[in-house]
Amino acid sequence: MNAGPAPRAARVELLLAVARDTAASLQVVSSQLQTELAGVAQAGSPADEVSALRAEAAQLRAALESRAVIEQAKGVLMARCGCDADTAFAMLCTLSRTERRKVRDVATTVVTGVVVQRPSLVGARDE
Repeated sequence: MNAGPAPRAARVELLLAVARDTAASLQVVSSQLQTELAGVAQAGSPADEVSALRAEAAQLRAALESRAVIEQAKGVLMARCGCDADTAFAMLCTLSRTERRKVRDVATTVVTGVVVQRPSLVGARDE
């Protein structure tokens, strides 16, 4: 029960066809991979993207915390001086400029109660 030359030749032809198809598929996959890698190189590596997202999250967290303390300071000034929210914020900005400090830092000082009385800037109502 020898397979003979005809069936063997057919199997060889089939294997060669599979090999050609596989090579063609690998060529397509290789080309697609090169395209994707070029896109990654332009956009930065996934590690760079994760790093950028972490930095952005930290900045947003800091902004949120700053906003909270500024809102608290506005509330303190509104209660202390009997003014509205816009006036309280303007007072914080004025103090920030005159003391050359960030509004966030001035707000923290107001909230912690370590504020220097400046009647011209704070406009205290209990005189």
